Amino acid sequence: MQGLTFAGRVIYDGKALTEIYGNVGRLINIKGELAYAYNGQVFLGREKVGESYDAVWDLTDFNGIFGFVAKKGNHQYVIMGGKKVSHKEPYQVENLWNIGGKPVIMARRGNLYWMIHGDEQKGGVYEGESHREDGRLILNGPINNEKVLDCGGKLAFIVEKLGKEIGDAETSVIFDGEEIGKYKSHITDFIQHRGKPAFIVGSGGSETVIVGEEQKWKFPGIYHLTSIGNRLAFTVAEGREKPRYVVLDGEQIGEKHDGMSLLTDVAGKLAYSYSDCSSSDGASYGVVYDQKELSFLTVYHPQMKEVIVRWGKEYLPTGGQSALEKSLSKIKLTNTKELAQFSE
Repeated sequence: MQGLTFAGRVIYDGKALTEIYGNVGRLINIKGELAYAYNGQVFLGREKVGESYDAVWDLTDFNGIFGFVAKKGNHQYVIMGGKKVSHKEPYQVENLWNIGGKPVIMARRGNLYWMIHGDEQKGGVYEGESHREDGRLILNGPINNEKVLDCGGKLAFIVEKLGKEIGDAETSVIFDGEEIGKYKSHITDFIQHRGKPAFIVGSGGSETVIVGEEQKWKFPGIYHLTSIGNRLAFTVAEGREKPRYVVLDGEQIGEKHDGMSLLTDVAGKLAYSYSDCSSSDGASYGVVYDQKELSFLTVYHPQMKEVIVRWGKEYLPTGGQSALEKSLSKIKLTNTKELAQFSE
């Protein structure tokens, strides 16, 4: 099952299913059928499923049964398998996830927030912040809904309390219902690694990689934390104008470059792309897999009148900057078959 959203349409198996004039949110596979939500309605392929709501979001697969958050009037709740999920005490449902095959919901009553995994509350009750804007009450929840992890079937999430000054924060990591760390900074690159949350904390030129409760490595400027099999990889920038390099399990590997990105696990081995823009006659881009250079391309831009790409041993005129960006978009590392196209 392959589907994507593009230019206001849902494209499935190469064909447009319906006209879309808004955000679809996410596409999911339900027993080989494309499911998506749009304009308060859930669709399976071209067919509408169930009743319509004022809004629908967080469409999620639960072993072939889809659940989602629905809003009707002033009420927000979970629909699972076409039926409203009831609960003993009144609260609004903010978000829905599948963690270990069980639903996780973020619940809210007023400006109080908490997480429920299956039938069990995980963590505490956290107070959000509120303010009025144009006569409306605006709520800022303390639980970051973009940093929720499935760590071997256990729930991990982040609770944030912003300080009065820009950049100030007090951040807690909750893992399987317990607070395992509290930090006086923001947390970035929150990922799952070997059944535990792994993340970056710190600021001001000194950042630390933490796995669970263990501090692993400290470097200036850590980015792109990625799980590679049983190891962790990330990039390090020692300064804004200085080149970057890759660190794998605490050890620097490969050469330094102006830019590095797309750190990817390919069959348990590290792949990444790099760029060097300091050359007087152009910029070079390359792909490294398992610490071996696979291929490179160089962009020459004499007075930016014409852009030529060297792809392996072949020179390709691109026809301009937009076509160049299209060529560079081919560097998308997901599996060994795709990586093979970069070898010379």
